[in-house]
Amino acid sequence: MHELIDKTNLPIFVTPMGKGSVDETNPRYGGVYIGALSTPSVKQAVETADLVLHIGGHKTDLNTGSFSFAFSAANTVEFHSDRIKVRYASYPEIAMKPVLRKVIDGLNIDAVREKYPREFRWPRVDQLPLSTGDEIEHAWFWPRLETFLKPNDIVITDAGTAFFGLLDVRFPKNVMSINQLMWSAIGYSVGAALGALLGVRDMHQEEERRVILIVGDGSLQISVQELSTMIWKNLKPTVFVLNNSGYTVERFIHGPEKEYNDINAGIPFTILSDVAWEYTSLLKTFGAKGSSSFRVATKGEADKLFSSPTFATSKEIQLVDVVMPVMDAPRALVEQAKLLEKANHKAEEEEPAPVIKKRKVDGHAPQANGIGFHGLTNGAETLNHVN
Repeated sequence: MHELIDKTNLPIFVTPMGKGSVDETNPRYGGVYIGALSTPSVKQAVETADLVLHIGGHKTDLNTGSFSFAFSAANTVEFHSDRIKVRYASYPEIAMKPVLRKVIDGLNIDAVREKYPREFRWPRVDQLPLSTGDEIEHAWFWPRLETFLKPNDIVITDAGTAFFGLLDVRFPKNVMSINQLMWSAIGYSVGAALGALLGVRDMHQEEERRVILIVGDGSLQISVQELSTMIWKNLKPTVFVLNNSGYTVERFIHGPEKEYNDINAGIPFTILSDVAWEYTSLLKTFGAKGSSSFRVATKGEADKLFSSPTFATSKEIQLVDVVMPVMDAPRALVEQAKLLEKANHKAEEEEPAPVIKKRKVDGHAPQANGIGFHGLTNGAETLNHVN
């Protein structure tokens, strides 16, 4: 795939699960395509292309903006691990790697480069929402985080605000993104960060690769104990806890004032509480001897921390409590939540009444009750296109 990109000079886009799979410093990298949730320039570029090379894709809900992909199958070649699809025809049991090899070897590179010369630069014209006031809003936080990242960083995000915020961040060279949007498994990121840290150590890359964990306060409730394992193993990540008092995604989908979306964060949405997790005390609580913890609640405080050379090059585990407004969320997540809420309402309206078969036990007919869980799946995709 990278050879195809380098030889052809084609514009490149990724879908959410493909974030970090291509070099985002490449001037032909256009951004993240996520159907109706894409920024306007990305949406137009992909959906008006006369040819889309769709590599390694799974068209699942969160990876497609609730199935809102709008480029034509008539203009698409799909490359999968077990099949190739050309327009509407599918060819099973043909893997992508040998076919990509033949595509690269058979291309008239000069003809392709006439349309996209090496000097081609993909313009960044979309203006993200502006952030006003002194609170740390997502519209300010993620562009500021972009300037903090370095080449070779490993960035682990949890499903929800963290992952969707990262979509509009342009990575430096060789940055790896790890996430769990496939099943939207909250809490995954903390254990994944532990695994990444151990992998970096095993590869003797601790001096050159930072591991940065960005996790929401709700997700942290699931797997916070793995911070203890990191301390025990003397691992040294930088952890950002997005402290917005609960399950922000669920607030947008299921109602902002539902008490079950609150957590014990000290600034709950529906009630006041003097009892709360002290995130800046977590590392010490888990036994860290050498560590640093910070709490930032304003843009000025966060900017000062991001600008600190000591913070950027720390040789010890660090945790930052980032206080954010309760009902603030990244651009893409707000739109995704609207689509999910709409889909949920439609499913409830169309779902037929369940037929419950009762069996008698000792002459009695017991009542049958059940709880259904709808899992969200996702897949990784990389899109190249020719206009």
